[in-house]
Amino acid sequence: TSPKPAVVDFRDAGEFGGIVGFVKGTTLRSMLALCVPLLDALDALAVRDVDLVSLDIEGAEADVIATVHPFDRVRPRVWLVEGNVQQHRVDALLRDADRYRKVYWDGQDHYYERVEADGAVRSGLRGFSDACSDLCLAVFDGFRGRRSP
Repeated sequence: TSPKPAVVDFRDAGEFGGIVGFVKGTTLRSMLALCVPLLDALDALAVRDVDLVSLDIEGAEADVIATVHPFDRVRPRVWLVEGNVQQHRVDALLRDADRYRKVYWDGQDHYYERVEADGAVRSGLRGFSDACSDLCLAVFDGFRGRRSP
């Protein structure tokens, strides 16, 4: 969550692992991870148009969004953000100046869509259902090498 690349100590605590300082609980294992600010990664790839940013980083979501705020260099169409104790801060950052509108909550993740200059919302997220959440979980499980039930 630094504005510069940094090596962080990531603790695996089972289902609730995360960066030391953000996570509490019994540690199963620890590893060092290089973290690069989102804007630096996008700059390195020469990316300006982003359809979706999905954040599930164990309580550091608001800090990452803050490094992109005020969204003058990149404005993703959709943010998918895991809910946590800093949800009020996530809401404030994304809704600042009516830049994003929360359109869906599946009980765990919050979905925000970009508001265009004319006030329109064109992401197509309206009417999301549990099927979308199930699809997101299936994709995530596939990346982790697990099969969804």
